[in-house]
Amino acid sequence: MDSALGRRRRDSLPYQGLQTALSHGWLDLSPGDEATRSLVALIGYVLGKGSLKGEKYGPRASAGWRVTLDELHEAFAAVGVDSETVTTDDPERPPQVHPTTNGSVLGRMLYVLGVPAGREDVRRNRLPSILNEIDIQSRARFCELFVRQRGLDSHYESYEPTRVLVDRPQHFRREFAALVEDVTGESAAPYSRGVEVSLDGMVALGVDPRDDG
Repeated sequence: MDSALGRRRRDSLPYQGLQTALSHGWLDLSPGDEATRSLVALIGYVLGKGSLKGEKYGPRASAGWRVTLDELHEAFAAVGVDSETVTTDDPERPPQVHPTTNGSVLGRMLYVLGVPAGREDVRRNRLPSILNEIDIQSRARFCELFVRQRGLDSHYESYEPTRVLVDRPQHFRREFAALVEDVTGESAAPYSRGVEVSLDGMVALGVDPRDDG
C-alpha cells in the first residue's frame, strides 16, 4: 500500500504500540490479504454502529439490523484481539462489544485508517481512506457489513428500496451511495437520513430483505 500512509500509521504509534501493531500485521497491509480484509470488516462494524471512545480510542460496536453480538466477537477475534460484552442499566444503551487486549493500539490503527473519534470528527467524516487502496471484494464486504448494521426493513411491499440509516454528513451519504453502486453495479441514492439501496443492490451485497418476509 501507499508508503506515505504506511509512514503515517507508524508515526501515530509509540514504540510498544508499534510492536503490537507489527506483530498483528496491522501495518503492512496489502489489497486482498486476510489482515487487511479483517481490519476493513471491523471498520464496517465500528462505523456502522459503534465508536472510538475516549483518549485511548477504544473501539466498540453494538449489534445491528442483521448483526449479532457473537458476530462482533468474531470480528475482533479475526484481527487478533480478545473481546467482551459490556452492558449498562440504561435501557437506551444497547450492549457493546469491547476489546479486552490491545484495544488502544487497535483503535489508533482504525483512526489512522479513517474511523472518526469524537463528535466533531464524525461531523467531518468521509469514507475511510483505506477503501481507496483495497480490492473490490473487500470494498463490497465493507458495504455489506455497514448495510447489515444500519439497514431497516424495506418500506415498500415490493421490498424496494431498503433504507440504510447513516448518521453522517451529506458528503458521507453521497460517497457511500456511490460506493454501493460501484461494487454492485446497481442503484443506490442518498436521502435526508441515509442511503436507499435498491433490491438488486441489496441482493448483490448478499443481503436479501425478502428473507424477513
